[in-house]
Formats: sequence, C-alpha cells, structure tokens
Amino acid sequence: MNSGKIFLLLVLMMLAAACARHGSLNGIDIPSTPILSSDERYAVIIEPYVSMRDKPGENGITIAHSRRGDLFTVKGRRILEMGDARILWIDLGAGWVIESSVQLYSGEDKARTAAKLLD
Repeated sequence: MNSGKIFLLLVLMMLAAACARHGSLNGIDIPSTPILSSDERYAVIIEPYVSMRDKPGENGITIAHSRRGDLFTVKGRRILEMGDARILWIDLGAGWVIESSVQLYSGEDKARTAAKLLD
C-alpha cells in the first residue's frame, strides 16, 4: 500500500470513531470518598482542641479529642454538601475532623517538624 492510501484509511477510521455514539455523562456515579490527592497523607492538628467524630458531618458523635500539634496518618477523606457549601472531612483513624482543623503534609518528617513548631 502506498502512503496516500494509508493516510486516507487512517482519516476514514478517525472519522468513523468520531461519529460513533458516545454515552451520556449523566449516568456516572461518583464515589462519596473521591481520591483527592495521595500526596497529603499526614495531618497535624492546628486548633487548640478538636473533637473527633465517629463519622463525618455535624451528625457525628464525638468519640475522641485531640490537641494542637498532634500528628496523624490520613486514612480517608469525604466531601459533604451542607447547604450551599462543600466541606471536606478528614479521617484520622481515631475519628473524623473538619479540614480547617488540620494542616496536611506529604511526608511524615514534614508533619513532625510542623507539629514541633506549634508547641
């Protein structure tokens, strides 16, 4: 086959693929715990005193407390819609806290250094 015929065949294949019917995005289910970033795996509490809840949201029951400078490994995240706002909750293993209560870090050494500076 000469290069002109190959080029024409490739163009026809691309046109056929472009004209193929694509499904609607309306049927996609987005998980309640989307992956936001695998880089921020450590959290340091930045508030003087934080209540940790059994589940994310205002309906969660306080199961533990933490203080400024405490270091945790992030176990999960969940975005909740509250009215017109979207609030990010962080699972620290010992309980869920609102994102504004922590500072997130990519490495344990960075998190430990930051925690020491809060003392």
